[in-house]
Amino acid sequence: MTSAQYVFADGDVTQLVFNGDLTVPFPTPTAVTPYVGGGINTSRRTFEVGDQIRSNTRAGRNLLGGLRFGLGTMTAFAWAQYSTTAGGYITTSFGLLRGR
Repeated sequence: MTSAQYVFADGDVTQLVFNGDLTVPFPTPTAVTPYVGGGINTSRRTFEVGDQIRSNTRAGRNLLGGLRFGLGTMTAFAWAQYSTTAGGYITTSFGLLRGR
């Protein structure tokens, strides 16, 4: 599973993150499928220092867990992810996937 995140942080700080993760589903007899996974990321943070714009790029690891479930003809998901980049942080996300 791949994803990209654009984060607006405090003040004039922005962050662009690309994730590449592998997930393992745990089939259940219900319409909800939990999963866990992990992977890698690269993060580019841009910020202002005085009148100069600076940036740095770092690599990190991800650990995540979530749920997938049917929603009409699409599949919905919700997950939480811990990333080690920049001292560690947690993100949550939800959305729709094409197909089933």
